[in-house]
Amino acid sequence: MRPLTFTRLVLLEARSSRLLWLAIVVVVLSLGLAGFAGSLALTDQRSIEAGLLGSVLRGAAVLLVMLFVLSGLARDFEQRFIEVGLALPVSRGAFYLGRLGGYLLVSSGLVLLLTLPLWFVAKIDMVLLWALSLLVELWLVSALAMFFGMTLRHLTSSFMATLGAYLLARVGAVLEAMAVAAASQPDATWSDHLSGRLAQGVMWFVPDLGHFARSEWLMYGDGHLGSLGYILLQGGIYLGLLIAAGMVDLYRRNF
Repeated sequence: MRPLTFTRLVLLEARSSRLLWLAIVVVVLSLGLAGFAGSLALTDQRSIEAGLLGSVLRGAAVLLVMLFVLSGLARDFEQRFIEVGLALPVSRGAFYLGRLGGYLLVSSGLVLLLTLPLWFVAKIDMVLLWALSLLVELWLVSALAMFFGMTLRHLTSSFMATLGAYLLARVGAVLEAMAVAAASQPDATWSDHLSGRLAQGVMWFVPDLGHFARSEWLMYGDGHLGSLGYILLQGGIYLGLLIAAGMVDLYRRNF
Protein backbone atom coordinates (compact mmCIF):
# COMPACT_ATOMS: atom_id res chain seq x y z
CA MET A 1 0.00 0.00 0.00
CA ARG A 2 1.36 3.40 -0.98
CA PRO A 3 1.16 6.74 0.89
CA LEU A 4 -1.12 8.10 -1.86
CA THR A 5 -3.83 5.75 -0.61
CA PHE A 6 -4.03 7.65 2.66
CA THR A 7 -3.89 10.94 0.76
CA ARG A 8 -6.95 9.93 -1.26
CA LEU A 9 -8.77 8.93 1.92
CA VAL A 10 -8.22 12.41 3.35
CA LEU A 11 -9.52 14.00 0.14
CA LEU A 12 -12.63 11.80 0.28
CA GLU A 13 -13.11 12.83 3.90
CA ALA A 14 -12.91 16.49 2.90
CA ARG A 15 -15.59 15.98 0.26
CA SER A 16 -17.93 14.12 2.61
CA SER A 17 -17.44 16.59 5.47
CA ARG A 18 -18.93 19.52 3.48
CA LEU A 19 -15.75 21.52 3.98
CA LEU A 20 -16.26 23.09 0.55
CA TRP A 21 -19.68 24.43 1.49
CA LEU A 22 -18.33 25.84 4.74
CA ALA A 23 -15.60 27.65 2.80
CA ILE A 24 -18.19 29.07 0.38
CA VAL A 25 -20.28 30.31 3.32
CA VAL A 26 -17.16 31.97 4.74
CA VAL A 27 -16.49 33.71 1.42
CA VAL A 28 -20.07 35.00 1.16
CA LEU A 29 -20.16 36.25 4.75
CA SER A 30 -16.75 37.87 4.37
CA LEU A 31 -17.85 39.70 1.25
CA GLY A 32 -20.93 40.97 3.06
CA LEU A 33 -18.94 42.13 6.07
CA ALA A 34 -16.29 43.83 3.95
CA GLY A 35 -18.91 45.52 1.80
CA PHE A 36 -20.70 46.84 4.87
CA ALA A 37 -17.47 48.14 6.41
CA GLY A 38 -16.46 49.73 3.13
CA SER A 39 -19.79 51.51 2.80
CA LEU A 40 -19.16 53.20 6.16
CA ALA A 41 -15.74 54.49 5.12
CA LEU A 42 -15.45 58.06 3.85
CA THR A 43 -12.22 57.42 1.92
CA ASP A 44 -10.15 54.45 0.71
CA GLN A 45 -13.15 52.19 0.55
CA ARG A 46 -11.40 49.52 -1.52
CA SER A 47 -8.37 49.49 0.78
CA ILE A 48 -10.54 48.96 3.84
CA GLU A 49 -12.49 46.21 2.10
CA ALA A 50 -9.26 44.48 1.04
CA GLY A 51 -7.71 44.68 4.51
CA LEU A 52 -10.82 43.42 6.26
CA LEU A 53 -11.31 40.63 3.74
CA GLY A 54 -7.71 39.53 4.17
CA SER A 55 -7.95 39.42 7.95
CA VAL A 56 -11.27 37.58 8.04
CA LEU A 57 -10.35 35.08 5.33
CA ARG A 58 -7.01 34.32 6.96
CA GLY A 59 -8.54 33.65 10.35
CA ALA A 60 -11.33 31.57 8.86
CA ALA A 61 -8.88 29.52 6.80
CA VAL A 62 -6.75 28.74 9.85
CA LEU A 63 -9.78 27.65 11.90
CA LEU A 64 -11.20 25.54 9.06
CA VAL A 65 -7.91 23.69 8.61
CA MET A 66 -7.47 23.15 12.34
CA LEU A 67 -10.99 21.80 12.83
CA PHE A 68 -10.88 19.61 9.73
CA VAL A 69 -7.58 17.96 10.67
CA LEU A 70 -8.29 17.58 14.37
CA SER A 71 -11.92 16.43 14.09
CA GLY A 72 -10.96 13.84 11.49
CA LEU A 73 -8.12 12.46 13.60
CA ALA A 74 -10.21 12.41 16.78
CA ARG A 75 -13.01 10.56 14.97
CA ASP A 76 -10.58 8.05 13.46
CA PHE A 77 -9.04 7.39 16.86
CA GLU A 78 -12.47 6.90 18.39
CA GLN A 79 -13.52 4.48 15.63
CA ARG A 80 -10.07 2.81 15.69
CA PHE A 81 -9.40 3.59 12.03
CA ILE A 82 -5.90 4.79 12.94
CA GLU A 83 -5.05 1.41 14.45
CA VAL A 84 -6.42 -0.36 11.39
CA GLY A 85 -4.35 1.86 9.09
CA LEU A 86 -1.17 1.22 11.04
CA ALA A 87 -1.84 -2.52 10.98
CA LEU A 88 -1.77 -2.54 7.17
CA PRO A 89 1.43 -3.57 5.33
CA VAL A 90 2.79 -0.04 5.16
CA SER A 91 5.40 1.81 7.20
CA ARG A 92 4.33 4.32 9.79
CA GLY A 93 6.28 6.98 7.94
CA ALA A 94 4.29 6.32 4.76
CA PHE A 95 1.06 6.47 6.76
CA TYR A 96 2.01 9.77 8.34
CA LEU A 97 3.29 11.42 5.18
CA GLY A 98 0.39 10.16 3.10
CA ARG A 99 -2.16 11.55 5.50
CA LEU A 100 -0.30 14.83 5.88
CA GLY A 101 -0.10 15.11 2.10
CA GLY A 102 -3.89 14.97 1.98
CA TYR A 103 -4.17 17.76 4.52
CA LEU A 104 -1.71 19.90 2.55
CA LEU A 105 -3.75 19.41 -0.62
CA VAL A 106 -6.95 20.37 1.20
CA SER A 107 -5.24 23.48 2.54
CA SER A 108 -4.10 24.39 -0.97
CA GLY A 109 -7.66 24.07 -2.26
CA LEU A 110 -8.92 26.33 0.52
CA VAL A 111 -6.37 28.99 -0.43
CA LEU A 112 -7.54 28.92 -4.05
CA LEU A 113 -11.17 29.33 -3.03
CA LEU A 114 -10.74 31.89 -0.27
CA THR A 115 -8.50 34.08 -2.41
CA LEU A 116 -11.15 34.61 -5.10
CA PRO A 117 -12.84 37.68 -3.49
CA LEU A 118 -9.51 39.48 -3.16
CA TRP A 119 -8.97 39.64 -6.93
CA PHE A 120 -11.70 42.30 -7.12
CA VAL A 121 -10.44 44.63 -4.39
CA ALA A 122 -6.61 44.42 -4.36
CA LYS A 123 -3.68 44.47 -6.76
CA ILE A 124 -2.98 41.20 -8.54
CA ASP A 125 0.65 40.95 -7.47
CA MET A 126 -0.27 41.62 -3.85
CA VAL A 127 -3.02 39.00 -3.94
CA LEU A 128 -0.54 36.45 -5.31
CA LEU A 129 1.98 37.30 -2.60
CA TRP A 130 -0.70 37.11 0.08
CA ALA A 131 -2.05 33.79 -1.26
CA LEU A 132 1.38 32.13 -1.41
CA SER A 133 2.11 33.35 2.10
CA LEU A 134 -1.23 32.01 3.35
CA LEU A 135 -0.51 28.69 1.64
CA VAL A 136 2.73 28.27 3.61
CA GLU A 137 0.95 29.28 6.80
CA LEU A 138 -1.84 26.74 6.30
CA TRP A 139 0.70 24.02 5.56
CA LEU A 140 2.34 24.79 8.90
CA VAL A 141 -1.05 24.77 10.63
CA SER A 142 -1.88 21.42 9.01
CA ALA A 143 1.39 19.88 10.21
CA LEU A 144 0.95 21.41 13.67
CA ALA A 145 -2.63 20.17 13.96
CA MET A 146 -1.65 16.67 12.83
CA PHE A 147 1.17 16.57 15.37
CA PHE A 148 -1.10 17.49 18.28
CA GLY A 149 -3.99 15.42 16.92
CA MET A 150 -1.87 12.28 16.74
CA THR A 151 -0.21 12.98 20.09
CA LEU A 152 -3.17 14.02 22.24
CA ARG A 153 -5.93 12.15 20.32
CA HIS A 154 -8.82 14.08 21.88
CA LEU A 155 -10.42 16.95 19.99
CA THR A 156 -10.68 19.49 22.81
CA SER A 157 -7.14 19.12 24.15
CA SER A 158 -5.55 18.92 20.70
CA PHE A 159 -7.50 21.96 19.48
CA MET A 160 -6.49 24.05 22.49
CA ALA A 161 -2.84 23.02 22.10
CA THR A 162 -2.86 23.78 18.37
CA LEU A 163 -4.62 27.11 18.84
CA GLY A 164 -2.27 28.11 21.65
CA ALA A 165 0.83 27.28 19.62
CA TYR A 166 -0.57 29.15 16.63
CA LEU A 167 -1.38 32.27 18.65
CA LEU A 168 2.09 32.19 20.18
CA ALA A 169 3.63 32.08 16.70
CA ARG A 170 1.24 34.82 15.55
CA VAL A 171 1.98 37.36 18.27
CA GLY A 172 5.26 36.01 19.63
CA ALA A 173 7.39 38.66 17.94
CA VAL A 174 5.33 41.41 19.59
CA LEU A 175 5.66 39.80 23.01
CA GLU A 176 9.39 39.36 22.47
CA ALA A 177 9.79 43.03 21.52
CA MET A 178 7.88 44.11 24.64
CA ALA A 179 9.96 41.86 26.91
CA VAL A 180 13.27 43.00 25.39
CA ALA A 181 12.22 46.66 25.62
CA ALA A 182 11.37 46.24 29.30
CA ALA A 183 14.74 44.56 29.95
CA SER A 184 16.62 47.42 28.26
CA GLN A 185 15.26 50.06 30.63
CA PRO A 186 17.70 51.55 33.19
CA ASP A 187 15.50 50.48 36.10
CA ALA A 188 14.94 46.95 34.77
CA THR A 189 14.92 44.20 37.41
CA TRP A 190 16.36 40.70 37.17
CA SER A 191 12.90 39.38 36.32
CA ASP A 192 12.71 41.77 33.36
CA HIS A 193 16.04 40.50 32.06
CA LEU A 194 14.94 36.91 32.59
CA SER A 195 11.66 37.53 30.74
CA GLY A 196 13.55 39.08 27.83
CA ARG A 197 15.91 36.12 27.58
CA LEU A 198 13.05 33.63 27.83
CA ALA A 199 11.07 35.41 25.12
CA GLN A 200 14.06 35.42 22.80
CA GLY A 201 14.68 31.74 23.49
CA VAL A 202 11.07 30.73 22.85
CA MET A 203 10.96 32.55 19.51
CA TRP A 204 13.75 30.32 18.21
CA PHE A 205 11.30 27.40 18.32
CA VAL A 206 8.24 28.99 16.68
CA PRO A 207 7.81 30.55 13.23
CA ASP A 208 7.19 34.27 13.00
CA LEU A 209 3.67 34.09 11.58
CA GLY A 210 3.23 37.82 12.12
CA HIS A 211 5.02 38.29 8.79
CA PHE A 212 2.75 35.86 6.93
CA ALA A 213 -0.26 36.96 4.82
CA ARG A 214 -0.24 40.54 6.05
CA SER A 215 -3.38 42.59 5.42
CA GLU A 216 -1.20 45.66 4.80
CA TRP A 217 -0.08 44.12 1.51
CA LEU A 218 -3.66 44.11 0.29
CA MET A 219 -4.46 47.57 1.66
CA TYR A 220 -1.38 49.56 0.65
CA GLY A 221 0.37 47.32 -1.87
CA ASP A 222 3.67 47.52 0.02
CA GLY A 223 4.61 43.83 -0.12
CA HIS A 224 7.75 42.65 -1.92
CA LEU A 225 9.38 39.40 -3.00
CA GLY A 226 11.91 39.60 -0.17
CA SER A 227 9.08 38.87 2.24
CA LEU A 228 8.20 35.73 0.30
CA GLY A 229 11.77 34.43 0.53
CA TYR A 230 11.74 34.87 4.32
CA ILE A 231 8.36 33.14 4.54
CA LEU A 232 9.45 30.19 2.39
CA LEU A 233 12.60 29.76 4.45
CA GLN A 234 10.70 29.74 7.73
CA GLY A 235 8.00 27.51 6.28
CA GLY A 236 10.50 24.94 5.05
CA ILE A 237 12.41 24.82 8.33
CA TYR A 238 9.43 24.55 10.66
CA LEU A 239 7.45 22.23 8.39
CA GLY A 240 10.40 19.85 8.40
CA LEU A 241 10.69 20.08 12.19
CA LEU A 242 6.98 19.39 12.69
CA ILE A 243 7.05 16.39 10.36
CA ALA A 244 10.13 15.00 12.10
CA ALA A 245 8.58 15.49 15.55
CA GLY A 246 5.33 13.84 14.48
CA MET A 247 7.05 10.83 12.95
CA VAL A 248 9.32 10.34 15.96
CA ASP A 249 6.27 10.39 18.23
CA LEU A 250 4.42 7.96 15.96
CA TYR A 251 7.26 5.44 15.83
CA ARG A 252 7.71 5.37 19.59
CA ARG A 253 4.04 4.73 20.33
CA ASN A 254 2.39 1.35 20.72
CA PHE A 255 -1.05 1.01 19.17
